[in-house]
Amino acid sequence: MRSRLLTAVGISAFALVAATALAPGASASSAPSGAHFGQAGTAHYKTAATCYSQGSSLTGEGVASQDFESAFDAYDNVAADDFALDQACKIKTVTVSGQYSVAGPAKKAQVTIYKDAGGQPGAVIKSKTAKVTADSAGSLTLKLKKKGLKAPQGHSWVSVQVIMDFGASGQWYWNVATDGTGPTAQWQNPGGGFGVCPTWDDITTCNGTVGTQLSFALMSK
Repeated sequence: MRSRLLTAVGISAFALVAATALAPGASASSAPSGAHFGQAGTAHYKTAATCYSQGSSLTGEGVASQDFESAFDAYDNVAADDFALDQACKIKTVTVSGQYSVAGPAKKAQVTIYKDAGGQPGAVIKSKTAKVTADSAGSLTLKLKKKGLKAPQGHSWVSVQVIMDFGASGQWYWNVATDGTGPTAQWQNPGGGFGVCPTWDDITTCNGTVGTQLSFALMSK
């Protein structure tokens, strides 16, 4: 499987990797990578307050989705997956199954709801910063500030982008799963640091994953 790896001097490279193998010239602390394949975290379970949940069949793969410090702005990247609601839901808690390259921990993340645009994230409906209130080796519980995010009835997209400095805490990866509905999850690196997918495209294309869905739950409490 393919993973984008970055050397200490800021040159992106492609390599065939297994588990935590690194490309020649890279090290575990050198710079961000575009994807990671390791031990998957614990998946979610449904509760009465759950508006939507998917991703209990984890593949062991993870897709990077992170806002780095300014030195690595070109490598900021974000992953998103679609969901469908029978009725509108005010989301106050988001859980995501994930993992770290090192210990982390993440303290906050940006959660964004998008309209659907022909099978990809479209216009932003609303975006808010969320606080990490629970962290189990990268599987996060996120509490949204103030009144939460209102997701409309129908087909929408959600992204979770951890805000965390690479130099101090490494990377966070959103776990990939085989169960879910709708199109393949999407990924982009707008700054072009990885030299691939500057706009939304399938995680199977951008990150070389076998699984096509991401593991998450959206809750009203």
